[in-house]
Amino acid sequence: LGAVADADYRTNIGLIELTAFPSGITSVNVRVEIVDSTGRTADSFLVSVPMTGGMQLNDIFRARPMNIEGAALIRISPLGGTVGAYATMIDNRTNDALYLGANLAATE
Repeated sequence: LGAVADADYRTNIGLIELTAFPSGITSVNVRVEIVDSTGRTADSFLVSVPMTGGMQLNDIFRARPMNIEGAALIRISPLGGTVGAYATMIDNRTNDALYLGANLAATE
């Protein structure tokens, strides 16, 4: 997910766990990694997403202790389950939103 860390915008991340038939597991861990325009990892953390549920991480660039300005890549790596992801970049002055859909990466 490509975003911009800028005081004029806030970026939210949506995570949805999509397993059709969960087998007693209540949640899955997802690694969220923020990479700056130089390729440096500015932040990396785990969140727990409820099975067949979802969550939103609000204003990610201000909510986490990272020093980043400008273009950023948000990498989402599920550690289990089937997880969908998206981000929204919202203009702080107008509240206009821009949807940032995820691109699927190849798995090893």
